[in-house]
Amino acid sequence: MIVSILLHGATALVLVTLLAWAVAAWVSVWLAAALWVAGAIVVMLVVVLARGALGPRGGG
Repeated sequence: MIVSILLHGATALVLVTLLAWAVAAWVSVWLAAALWVAGAIVVMLVVVLARGALGPRGGG
């Protein structure tokens, strides 16, 4: 279960990176960097909260 959560988190980071890259191509590198940082923070928070929801034994 934990591996699945971490893989989904990694996939979400890749998607945020691709979105930021597209924004940088069209608008501004600074806006893309801000979007990437905000997206990465959200993904990390979701991963941490999801791992915490598994309980002390990791949901196994």
